[in-house]
Amino acid sequence: MRNEYQSKLLQESYIRVTHSSGLTIYIYPSVESSSISAYLAVNYGAADSVIKDKGKKKKLPEGIAHLIEHFIFEDSAENKTLFSSTGAIANAYCAYDRTVYYFSCGDKYKESLRILLKSVTNPIFSTKLLNSVKGVVIQEIKLYQNNPSWLLDMNLNKCLYHSHAIKSDIAGTEKSVNDIGLEILTKAYSVAYKPENMVLVVMGNCEEESIIQVVDEYFKKTSIEAELELLCDEKEPETVKEHLAVCEANNIYTAMFAIGFKDMLLDGSQSFYNTLLDEFIAGMLIGEITPTFQDLYTNGYINSSLIHENLFSRNCIVNKIRGESENPNNAIDIINKAIDDKKRNGVDSSLFEICKKEMIGRLIYYFDDMSILANYLILSHFNGINVYTLLDYIRNVNVDQVNSRLQKAFNPEMSALSIVRPMQ
Repeated sequence: MRNEYQSKLLQESYIRVTHSSGLTIYIYPSVESSSISAYLAVNYGAADSVIKDKGKKKKLPEGIAHLIEHFIFEDSAENKTLFSSTGAIANAYCAYDRTVYYFSCGDKYKESLRILLKSVTNPIFSTKLLNSVKGVVIQEIKLYQNNPSWLLDMNLNKCLYHSHAIKSDIAGTEKSVNDIGLEILTKAYSVAYKPENMVLVVMGNCEEESIIQVVDEYFKKTSIEAELELLCDEKEPETVKEHLAVCEANNIYTAMFAIGFKDMLLDGSQSFYNTLLDEFIAGMLIGEITPTFQDLYTNGYINSSLIHENLFSRNCIVNKIRGESENPNNAIDIINKAIDDKKRNGVDSSLFEICKKEMIGRLIYYFDDMSILANYLILSHFNGINVYTLLDYIRNVNVDQVNSRLQKAFNPEMSALSIVRPMQ
């Protein structure tokens, strides 16, 4: 099946092809682009922590999705040598809800695509290689356990969540990684890495026919038993576990803070649209043109810009506001007062119009950035929507929708504060 989607505003289009194997392919052509990028994403990440086998649920060791990613991508120096031979730059990452393998190259995209697809669809699992990859991952875990930014985020997630996998590190722990055996690793791979559970995005000056031909070489219809299924633990209470976490770290001279607001997920598509609304609202709360930011910066309560991050993952959504401050408690008080004021009085209509234009401009910019656009195409696919509707949604949003979302998304009773201070 082949469909083409167009945007009159952007004057662009992309193609969606459902391959005979079940793999979905998105081709976003750009004749003017000097590079070609491909992203192969699997709808499987660290939050998919339970395997259902013939009706029985079994908890998987933490870090198994991340270990598979390392196993495939760092499987061999051979893959990296092959990518180098085509002039491609390749990498991979594992998130809570997906695993993505990608490359970018100037030409020879068909050769690079073959290397990518072969690596992901035909990995060589062995005990020797497993032990080697475990060593790499454990070293990675040890390296960032004292990283201030990692501590800030992990402590916040542990406050917000009782049991959801988001409270655990994507890479797992040294113990959980050592507990992963070859049998459970290969079982998780075989269940998750099915064509119908994956999506391929190719962008740039490329030909549809040649892409399909390469996919034909590596993707066939699978026959994995239907009884096997990967699940996310859905027993998360609609409360936060703790409201405050404070710790100390080396290598920082100013305290770091992050306030997080926990929200429960609706259906995937509406929650995805809500992340855009949340980004829009954050701009009206703490953007550099707002009185709140001016107050914080002028009075020395923050050292630089405040950063809003939206963590949208399997069965969870979190709005984070983070920054650096000599007086983090004072900064948080001012931010909370600004949120409370907007919730009681509604957002300012003139500020709404300014931020709406800024948000539309930002989204248009996103469509010009290959890596951002690829991520949006992947998330849109996994949430069952056309990526162009994201832009339409913000163009049509009104003040009432923003005020309604503000009441739910930034609820102080569903919030927690994480502070990392310089080591005394």
